Amino acid sequence: DAITKTTPKWIDNNEIGRYFCKFEGTHYVPNEMLARYYPHD
Repeated sequence: DAITKTTPKWIDNNEIGRYFCKFEGTHYVPNEMLARYYPHD
């Protein structure tokens, strides 16, 4: 079983906004609620 590396991309889904405030090109930035629950991530 091979693992394939993919290019980071925007996910077109309305639910993303419930947890993340923006996309930084390589990752999503968590919103305040998620950052509070996972402060070290």
